[in-house]
Amino acid sequence: MQLLFRPEPHAGVCLWAHDEEARLRWDYAVDHHLLPLSQGLQARLDAFVQQVDATLDLMTLQSTGETLLPLEAAARELSQEVQAELGSPYTVILDGEEAPPTSPESEYELGAVFGLFRPEANLPDLAERLHGAVWTEGLLQVPFFVDDSTVPVAARLRRSTVLLDELSQTPGCLAAWWQEKDDGHVEMVAGDLLEELATCARQENRTGLVNHWRQLQCRALWVEEGFLQAPWPRTARHRLRSREGSWWDWWQFFRAATAALSARPVSPRYLEQERRRLIWDWTEGGSEGGWPTSLAEALERGGFQRDSWQRWSRRD
Repeated sequence: MQLLFRPEPHAGVCLWAHDEEARLRWDYAVDHHLLPLSQGLQARLDAFVQQVDATLDLMTLQSTGETLLPLEAAARELSQEVQAELGSPYTVILDGEEAPPTSPESEYELGAVFGLFRPEANLPDLAERLHGAVWTEGLLQVPFFVDDSTVPVAARLRRSTVLLDELSQTPGCLAAWWQEKDDGHVEMVAGDLLEELATCARQENRTGLVNHWRQLQCRALWVEEGFLQAPWPRTARHRLRSREGSWWDWWQFFRAATAALSARPVSPRYLEQERRRLIWDWTEGGSEGGWPTSLAEALERGGFQRDSWQRWSRRD
């Protein structure tokens, strides 16, 4: 993920999204307070932004012959500090310098963009506007498969971003997301995860909804505001459980994983048990943390970070 370090007077920021992966998280300007940086470095960046604002007009400075060397030196030093604290997978590029060469292979296995819609949404009209759209009647979802090895990685990421934006602006859209694979991790769970996800949404089972987004390796997520802030519903079938699980849970997982790696069939009972766990069990915080109060809190506890009011991304 590439970030450009570029001072601009009165912009309020000095970091900018510089590649498609960064634009999945930020449209363009990057608020450094939302990055995993130390408070000391954030304070120095605040001071640098104020220093840039004080120059008022870079063109005037250049025309009068005043030097910008102190500002440039500070920018170089700060960009190196930001890079050091962020580490991988971030690459911080100082404006005017070349970006390091990137591998043609994507860090992620590009999968698909999906939308989850209210029943009254005009899905045929949506499919007509977005070429290649398909849906299963009776499900509140519309998948857009973008995994095509003949298309360059950058183009596939760009198409995923465009589709995600298109879905989020469609009337009736409750949520839209981009995931690494078109089927996620399905080897160790019974049933169709996307159908289960849609069922959880129809039944307002937000426990199952967040669990399935995690299982399907959702990377970028947009959620409609009312859906995001609605109270957290639960039934007598929902359970709070420890994230670590019991020794018996680990033993069952070990046996199932060993069978899968040995190309032997996994126990149908275990697969069904995992299906029920995703639908009914909340483990992010366990019995100590209690139930979330809203979908927004659940996403934060489930490993997602808020990039803007309705946009989220998965923390690595």
